[in-house]
Amino acid sequence: MLCLGARPGAERERSRLRGRAELLRVIELDPHEVGQDMANWTTERLAQYLGQHTGIQVTQETVRLYLHAHDYVCKRPTWTLRRKAEQKAEYVGNACG
Repeated sequence: MLCLGARPGAERERSRLRGRAELLRVIELDPHEVGQDMANWTTERLAQYLGQHTGIQVTQETVRLYLHAHDYVCKRPTWTLRRKAEQKAEYVGNACG
């Protein structure tokens, strides 16, 4: 007997591939370019974005692992302007009295 239907799981695999392609596309964009109100992507926000725009629900750990597999590194910003300013001796906020 010949079965002409799609193999089991084929649609799920296509969805996963679309989600991965969208993740790799948006990671290169400023979040504002895709309607997000933030300056930087986080794995949590990427997971939320994928759920909202592709219908594919993933965890932030899944996002992190997938990005890592494509040579992206997820890390926190190392400094803010205020912190850098406060580290300088002449920073006004460091004055006594």
